[in-house]
Amino acid sequence: MPSTAPRRVDALTELPPRRLATATVTQTRLRSHALASARVTDDKYGTCNGCFGVVQQASSYETAMTPKFTPTIPPLSARSSRRHGAGATGRPGTARRKYQSQQTPETHRSRHGDSIGMSIVEAMQKFWKRLRVMDRNDILRCKHVWYVPTLEHLSDDTQTLSHGSGASSGDEDDAFRIRKGEHVAFRFEMFNSLGAGNFGQVVRCFDHKYKREVALKLISPDETFASQARVEVSVLKRVEGGSSRVVKMFEHLKFRGRLCVVFELLHINLYEFLEARAFAKLDIQHVRHIARQMVDALVYLKHMQVVHCDIKPENILLEHPGSFDVKLIDFGSACFQGKQVYTYIQSRFYRAPEVMLGIDYGHPIDVWSLACVLAELATGKTLFVGDDEARQLSAITSRIGPPPRRILSSAAHSDRRVDFHVCESSFARSRRDDKRSDRTSSKHKPRSKRTKVIDIDDDRFNAFLLRALHWNPSRRLTPDAARRHSFLQKRQAVVGEAAVDDAVHTGRELQTTR
Repeated sequence: MPSTAPRRVDALTELPPRRLATATVTQTRLRSHALASARVTDDKYGTCNGCFGVVQQASSYETAMTPKFTPTIPPLSARSSRRHGAGATGRPGTARRKYQSQQTPETHRSRHGDSIGMSIVEAMQKFWKRLRVMDRNDILRCKHVWYVPTLEHLSDDTQTLSHGSGASSGDEDDAFRIRKGEHVAFRFEMFNSLGAGNFGQVVRCFDHKYKREVALKLISPDETFASQARVEVSVLKRVEGGSSRVVKMFEHLKFRGRLCVVFELLHINLYEFLEARAFAKLDIQHVRHIARQMVDALVYLKHMQVVHCDIKPENILLEHPGSFDVKLIDFGSACFQGKQVYTYIQSRFYRAPEVMLGIDYGHPIDVWSLACVLAELATGKTLFVGDDEARQLSAITSRIGPPPRRILSSAAHSDRRVDFHVCESSFARSRRDDKRSDRTSSKHKPRSKRTKVIDIDDDRFNAFLLRALHWNPSRRLTPDAARRHSFLQKRQAVVGEAAVDDAVHTGRELQTTR
């Protein structure tokens, strides 16, 4: 008895185009209904095996039922083809683009240039055997797939990256391991760790959707850090696109219970740069260039009512190798002006005195921190070093003098925070040293007021530091006033295109090109 399948296909091909498209849509709906109703529980893979078995059956059913178009029937457009699903053919030139890597699924390209990715059904059919148990659960929550790691690559323990103090432990650690070749949301491929902390990890990844390298910040599931990360995202959304000196956030997503923030990938931070040069001081023109760009960032942040609260060399990154252009990163401690939440902020060496004294703080604390960073770049040494807040205030006093009485009187719980005897004795000892030095140089010349914060032959830079390191926040240099200061107005060579000549690795002084 002859088979009826060919006659059935011939009957379908004789339908008008409109009825034929309707039949195709009906098949797609039947497949979706089968997927939704056939979820069964398996001891090892949960609901995944049941879904995959239905996908295979649906695929076989579609193969038998999908009509074969003849040249007499006009093909659907690419737009209609995407709308009506399987069974429709696109116009010439709309074939899927295949990538060379076996780990990268076949993907479409949108009109914006990004990759649309492989559909969930196609990915399950092609990569099911290569998926781990947790990946089989995760893939059901995705709409598209761009990257699937191989089991052989991930089984190599030598490829495991540093967990850091922000990595979780136990079963949760196995569920979110930071290692080379691992994926995030079937889109980001991990390369190497860029840093770690209590907040979590920052990993260099390749974004298979947009074909670019990014810095992916993986936040710890702890609610404290997750809350800070949400504030960081809201701050970065507010300042987005307004300043070229602030790191660019591309997007944020949630994967396996963790908030993931995607940033542009930058070069090393200023501390790493100094460390690679054996903490040799920078030329003053390079310090001026960095100062100008950071002041521009502070001007914009003040305009947007944002206080960074953690400016230090580790949070200022070079944009590229061979350039002194920098960007400000890490807004995890940031807050909006007038909505300060935390009292314990800033790294101690760069902490403003009003924070240590328990006085209300705002934008001036960022100016103080920036001045400390610039002084460190110019000398190669940390400006103020103290083992605790009392000794930190003592170090500040020895440099710029004691705090005004009005500042001390407005300090909250100052008796618990500051050892006044340490501060006063430190400043008195500093004054005696100055007097002894004055008597040695000239017995008749009166002692002049201190005009230097650091020992450097640049009076304009020292004047800039003196105004930026004022005890009283209301009298401290503002970002707008800093931009107009003579130190930053001085004519300078163009260092944005400076030639590095492997200075990071050799420690030689950078030379600029004209």
